[in-house]
Formats: sequence, structure tokens, C-alpha cells
Amino acid sequence: MEDTTLAWHILASSYFDFDAIDRDADADRVPRHFLRHLAGELDAPIHCPTAPGETAAVSLADRLAGSIYADSSMWSMARRARKELQPGDGVYAAGSTSGIPLALLCSLFGPRRIKFAIAVTDVQRPKIRLFGWLLALLRTRWMMIVPHSAMVDVAARGFGRFVGGIMAINGLTDFDFFRPADPDHDAIKGTSTDKPTRPLIASCGTEARDYQLLADAVADLDADVNVKVCFASPNLTDKTRFTVPDPLPDNMEIRYFSFADLRALYQDSDVVVVPLLPNRYAAGMTTVFEAVACSRPVVVARSPGVIDELIDHDLVEWYEMGDREGLRLAIERVLADPVAAEARADKAHAWVQTHYSATAYLERVFQALELAFGDESPARTGDRPTPTP
Repeated sequence: MEDTTLAWHILASSYFDFDAIDRDADADRVPRHFLRHLAGELDAPIHCPTAPGETAAVSLADRLAGSIYADSSMWSMARRARKELQPGDGVYAAGSTSGIPLALLCSLFGPRRIKFAIAVTDVQRPKIRLFGWLLALLRTRWMMIVPHSAMVDVAARGFGRFVGGIMAINGLTDFDFFRPADPDHDAIKGTSTDKPTRPLIASCGTEARDYQLLADAVADLDADVNVKVCFASPNLTDKTRFTVPDPLPDNMEIRYFSFADLRALYQDSDVVVVPLLPNRYAAGMTTVFEAVACSRPVVVARSPGVIDELIDHDLVEWYEMGDREGLRLAIERVLADPVAAEARADKAHAWVQTHYSATAYLERVFQALELAFGDESPARTGDRPTPTP
């Protein structure tokens, strides 16, 4: 008898060279990509858009569709992935720009009965609502995955009639890569050898970051500190909102850090500050998780979702978004009592590792899929029956 177990397919939301990432992860130079974890559990292929600059696989139809939603590389990927699907298969899309094009193509041209789980970061975008309505009209079976619990109610109001389910699945980090410093780790705080090392404030990210507020708050501190910011994000575009002081203060450095250098920056910091602008998509979670994975004290702007959860469990210091004085006081509380700050950071590390590791994230993904599709949900590798000859 043939194995009729339904198969999974995974859609990346941007181009990644996964083989190169795996090699660098094996050498402890970068964190392992979550989609590799998921692909292993589902025994699923990962479909990627074309690499930047590659246009051979992009058709005129892809370009036309990309002018309406997402971009041409996403439609090209969707067109290629559709040819590999069988009726009843499942698709996990890491973003709406990858999932919606394939869902539309399958609904219009087949194969039929494909089940979609699509991660959506900003459920209030008008185009997301428009395509949600269109997928419902085409009787597409899909569930929406949002980044934090506060977004579930918002999504339900806009999409409740259009989707098979809405579930919050929060971020994760690679605890094998981001980890506390080894005892013999060399610090990078960087002052001359004849002076006490100044406290180091670290930060990272571009999306909805308020580095002007950080610079202003640091200028008001009684302590003399260094500030180092890793200004990098895979999602950085010309539409990304952030503030940066111009000119930079003498004690503030903003630049790109490699993953290995970013880990060292976290490990050597006295506090990691995540200064946020108002946003609708759970900005700052990745930086918070990475810092906590390295057992460093964190100061973050209060915002809905996981950050609120960490605050409610007294695992991080916080301030109200935009409050310069509140941010200064939060930093001073950490620097004034390093023993208590370290103890809280260790507690946060244990809690986040339990609730937001890659393993915990995968379990929430499977729960979401089973909630939406029940017994029709394709099985993960360990659940698949052995085919009978």
C-alpha cells in the first residue's frame, strides 16, 4: 500500500542561503535558522524567493502581480512551489508576502484543498484585509499566526469570518548560539587599561527603534558609560522607522556587528536597552530574547504581548514608550545594583528558555496547525506511519 500521508511545504519570506547558514551555525558563527528546525520536524522542503539580482526565474506575470502585492520574487517562488504541491498538502508561510501569493494561485489554478498557515506581522494593513477577504471568497483554507496575544483580538475583528483560526505564536531564539559568556570570555568594553572599565549599554535592531531617546537618556545619567548599537535587521527597508542622533555622542557607536560580535556585545554589556517607537508588530522581541538568552539585564519600552508578559513576571526593567526620564531611571536602577540585576537576568534566562526556545516554538506551531485543521493536519516526521509495501 502506498504512503498517502499528506506533505508539508515551507515558504521563506526572503532569500536565505540555508546551506551556508548551516555551515556557519556548525562553526558557531551564526544562530541556526528556525525554518531549518521546522523543516526537519516536518520533513518538508523550504521554498525560497530568488536571490537578489537573479531575474531569470521571474516572469512578466510575476512582475505585474508584484506591482500589486509583495514583489516579483515572491510570485515567482509561489509559481514554482505550486507545481510541487499535491491536493491536501500543507503550507507553512513565514510571512504574508510569501503565503498570500501561493494561496491565491492555488485557489485559482489548483491544486485544491491546500491548507495554509500564514504568519502575519501587521494585521491592520489594508492589503492584508483585502486579500483575506479574497481568500475567503475563493474558499481557501488557512489560519493566521500573529506574533503576540494582544494581536489576536485585533485580528479576530478584522479576519474572524475569513480564516480557519487565529493563534499567537511568539518569537524564539537559538539558545545554543546566544548563551551566557564563558568564564574566560574576553570583554570588549573598550577603555584604556589604566582606567576602570566604563559600564557598557548595548542595543540592537532597526525596526521602530528610538536611539535618539536612548542618547538623550544616557546624556542625563550620572555615570560615564559606553553605548554600542548593532544597527542591522533582515527586514530593513526604506520604510523602516527609527531615530538616530545626528551627530552621534562621543560615547555612542552605531554600526553593523556580525552575529558572533553581537553575541559578544550582549555578553559584555551591563544592560541591554531596547528603546521602541510606537508600532503594531511586536518590534524588539528578537533583541529582548537574544539578550535574555545571554543572561543580560534588559530595559525595554512597555508594549503589548511578550514584553508585557516579561514585565508582569518582573524579569526585565521597563519604561513607558517615549519617556526620557523613565528610561534614564530604569537604566540607573540596573547599574546601581548589578547583583540584583544579574539575579533577575538569570531568572529571565530560565523562564524564556522554558517558554520561548525553538522547541517550545515548534510545539506552538503544531498546536496551531492541529487547531485549524484537526485530523487533516499533515503529520510531523515522528508522527508519520511507516509505509506498508
